[in-house]
Amino acid sequence: MAGFRTLSTGLRALQPGGFGADPSGERMARIRRSPHFKDGVFQNPGGPARTRPSGSALD
Repeated sequence: MAGFRTLSTGLRALQPGGFGADPSGERMARIRRSPHFKDGVFQNPGGPARTRPSGSALD
């Protein structure tokens, strides 16, 4: 159990402070200026998510 605690503490230290935080200030202003920010949400430019082909080993 001590090994797990050490690992999770070490991984937590690698996360930047703003990781997962809501954008604010200049970062939010940059997002709003993006051509991919439409109707109040950020639209990923890649289109719809890819799906696995039928018969995939991951099915």
